[in-house]
Amino acid sequence: MTENLKIIADKTVEFGTPDTYAKFLYLKDREKLNELKNALSAYFLIEQFENSKFDNRALIFLTTILERTIFPGNIKILSWNYDFQLQLAAEIFREERYTSGSGVSVHTPPLIDYFPSLGHDMQMDIKEISMMQLNGIAGSYYNGQSGMYKSFFEKSEERNIDFLLKLLTNDTFIRGSLLTFAWENTIISAKRSEFLKNVIANTDIFVIVGYSFPFFNRKIDKEIFDSMKSNNRLKTIYYQDPYKAGEFLRNQFGLSNEIVIKDIKEVENYFVPPEL
Repeated sequence: MTENLKIIADKTVEFGTPDTYAKFLYLKDREKLNELKNALSAYFLIEQFENSKFDNRALIFLTTILERTIFPGNIKILSWNYDFQLQLAAEIFREERYTSGSGVSVHTPPLIDYFPSLGHDMQMDIKEISMMQLNGIAGSYYNGQSGMYKSFFEKSEERNIDFLLKLLTNDTFIRGSLLTFAWENTIISAKRSEFLKNVIANTDIFVIVGYSFPFFNRKIDKEIFDSMKSNNRLKTIYYQDPYKAGEFLRNQFGLSNEIVIKDIKEVENYFVPPEL
């Protein structure tokens, strides 16, 4: 695993980003792509759970928008991140639990219903989703035998290095990884478009936090904006970035001049629009 992480670091320098190196492996060597995903999963899991890395902005965001311990139905989240940070913040208010066994499963739902989440199968109810992780989640995987999404996150007491190492050497986990890239044809990408349209169907205020719109995500980014334009409800975009202005979005995605684009330069916390 250490050797794979070193290779990723070297190849990231050579290709510019780990995503570009992953695209190279997708075209040339799928087995090594699985190794890359496994190493990246190990990195994110170790950083979050062994090194206790936590982005406090996620907790501040949830504290700001919650009136009770119910996630607001008028807020939807799209994330390109592979991590579990928002779910960890949500667990402070309500811990998700999933226990399966002998034909009976018990699921205590999370504060934020997210995709891909614990215990669900491919037929999960789209209407429940409040957050989509477009690239999947490092540490989650699809178990073809059970037909269910499984995860390192199922039991908080098992989030330790021993269980992690056991998981990372499990062939079912490696081959069913739900850490994906935008250009892959996978189980998660097959469901992504279907779920995505529902999640963004009624968007009128769109907040973009620190996202650079890389070239390899362009197809899904276009799909997101095309869906919002087709519903003709989008009024305002807040673009939160300390360096770049958001006006480029108008030309890149063919947005009308009636849509207001506002730049947010403060990045200490996730921006919460005053319209909420």
